Amino acid sequence: MAEETSTTVVFDYSFLSYLTGALIMLVFVVAPIAAMSEHIYPSRLMVAVGIWAMKKRRVLPLFIRLLSVMSLLGMVLLLSTYWQSIHHQSLGRDDSHLELGGKKEADDVQLVTSTKTCPKSCPSQYTSAESLYVCCNRGRCSVTVIPDGNSSAPIIPLPVTTDDCAMSSMGWIAGSSRIGNGMSTYWHALGVAAVTGQPFRGHATMGGSTFMGYLPTQWDPPDGWRGDAEKAKAACHCARPQFAHECVGAWTEARGLIRDFVNDTLYRAGLAQRALADTLPDEVFVHQRCAWETLLLHNMYGPMSFSVFRDAVKSTTTRVTFIEGKAGGSWLCDKIRHSVQGYIRKYHPDVSFRVLLGEDNPESISMDFARLVYAPILVRGPSSFNLWAALANQGQVYSPPNPHTWGWTTTDLGSDWHWVTTARVLTRAIARDELNFLRPKENEPPEVNGIPWTDVFIERAMPWLQEDPQWFKHIMSSS
Repeated sequence: MAEETSTTVVFDYSFLSYLTGALIMLVFVVAPIAAMSEHIYPSRLMVAVGIWAMKKRRVLPLFIRLLSVMSLLGMVLLLSTYWQSIHHQSLGRDDSHLELGGKKEADDVQLVTSTKTCPKSCPSQYTSAESLYVCCNRGRCSVTVIPDGNSSAPIIPLPVTTDDCAMSSMGWIAGSSRIGNGMSTYWHALGVAAVTGQPFRGHATMGGSTFMGYLPTQWDPPDGWRGDAEKAKAACHCARPQFAHECVGAWTEARGLIRDFVNDTLYRAGLAQRALADTLPDEVFVHQRCAWETLLLHNMYGPMSFSVFRDAVKSTTTRVTFIEGKAGGSWLCDKIRHSVQGYIRKYHPDVSFRVLLGEDNPESISMDFARLVYAPILVRGPSSFNLWAALANQGQVYSPPNPHTWGWTTTDLGSDWHWVTTARVLTRAIARDELNFLRPKENEPPEVNGIPWTDVFIERAMPWLQEDPQWFKHIMSSS
């Protein structure tokens, strides 16, 4: 029988908020009141809490006012943190379905739950491969797997034990500037809960303007669902769960839940409405991690070669929007973007372009994330930030395979996710092996054989990105 343990994610610093508020109340409320009591020796307590000023009558009114202000701040902090703990909406038992496999099509593995009278047999209209149905009536559930629509014999998945999935699901998020890596822990823990049949619990504070403070803190699996041992074994193997995007982990089994969580969160944060109001029905959004501090200095990130745009931009597309992290970035990244625009114009001369430069603050980062979630068509390069937005996206996603340094290149994420295997990502290793140069690091001279490395980049890397056969090699990637 499966061991039922809570799947918990704790992020931001709500515990510290409680502790800080409690200390403020202790120092500025409890201690002064005790000090003023005639039954306590005031001189000793004054020294302990640093309120020696109370001995002097002339500063007493000012000191009392200061205590009042600090007491009020402490109470506000405590009440605010408590409100946050009960603010987040729980998702789970009232949801219409839980999708396993991360896809949105009707032929995916689904858990269909109902609080009404359970029908005598599960719906027969679903006849695709491996459709899983859980019919619940007052806590009594039956499970049926219909392989290829030809068999109605009940096949109950084996319950999950700690041998199948014993991963730690504790995670921390310490600010929205690291939203991509931080949310890896959150979504992986949710996936673990889904495949193991455990309850998911999270704890969040607002954390400024970021939408992460609105993320749900609770999800309960459908009644009777005890997990799927086979899926748990396949999904619970990340070497570094804190960077779960580096493996095909449990998050791949929870795309339906990710969509529900993210859309609910963005609407309650007011970001969905703003993003949708500024998006055209056929608009293409582009996000890739290109910055001076990573360009040809990293083996996991880099600009995409241009064939990724070939099928993403349609004949009906009127606008292409580039979402870029911040103003004042690398001029080489600007040059790459201008070259992408020229490539697109060659096939779609009437399309217009828009560049939205974000800022390094929670509000701007959250808005960028929302724009990617609600993009009708999203073109994305390797990035944990845009990975989670793309998984929540309900439009069409186009992506090159990940570099092998990710630990995986492609995986099945649904028919709306298009891996463009002709495209590649320009990393430091590729520049070394195929373009015969390495960008000097910051503490090294900026030349390659006496030539500025930026000149070498323009001479060799720009044609590579345009997939010039003189430099570019087509490599079929496998997952």
